Amino acid sequence: MRRTQSGFTLIELLIVITIITALMALLLPNLMQGHDAANAIGDKLNLERHFQWMVVYKSKHGGALPPEGGIRFVMSTWTSGTVEHTQENLERYFTPGPARDNDLAFQDYKKQVSRGEDPWPTLNDVDRTSTHYCGRAKKWARDRESGSEEAWMANDNDTLWSLRDGTIHVLLSGGNVREYNYDVLRQELGLPPFDKNKPIVTWGENSPIEVCRKLDDS
Repeated sequence: MRRTQSGFTLIELLIVITIITALMALLLPNLMQGHDAANAIGDKLNLERHFQWMVVYKSKHGGALPPEGGIRFVMSTWTSGTVEHTQENLERYFTPGPARDNDLAFQDYKKQVSRGEDPWPTLNDVDRTSTHYCGRAKKWARDRESGSEEAWMANDNDTLWSLRDGTIHVLLSGGNVREYNYDVLRQELGLPPFDKNKPIVTWGENSPIEVCRKLDDS
């Protein structure tokens, strides 16, 4: 009897590879958009948690917010012991997604916490690698609770976009997190086309976002 041939021929294998490649080309952008949307949601939740931590900080310090500005304002909740020093809480100081996953400093801090060590025993140990968020500038401390629309924190966009789709989140003094979409900002502010290698400034007087001009990244 003649044996029945089994398995793929070379042509059939090439056809399958071509189909798979085409499907990946179609699906990959959607998958990336899905990941970006999930990271944006996680980032917003981070800032909402930071507001809760600030409320706890105030309750422990006679109703006063941290006296420092910029990054030290952000990190005061950690160094003061307001938050428990867990890996989960550590992650809240960094933007979810590639910005955090590819951050070597974050990976080192995470290892330290897993060993029971404290990366920042005091505010003097804090620097620009300690968080992906900029905080309220010290010179604008007096009016940071003058209304519900004062900016307290935002993505720092330090050399790279914190969120790669250009989304920017700002934590306001009333506890809300305002989201800025780059396409909308471009229309409203006349910004250039989105460039993944050139993030816009989210702190200081040069920020195109007015509410962010009272923030500092130092």
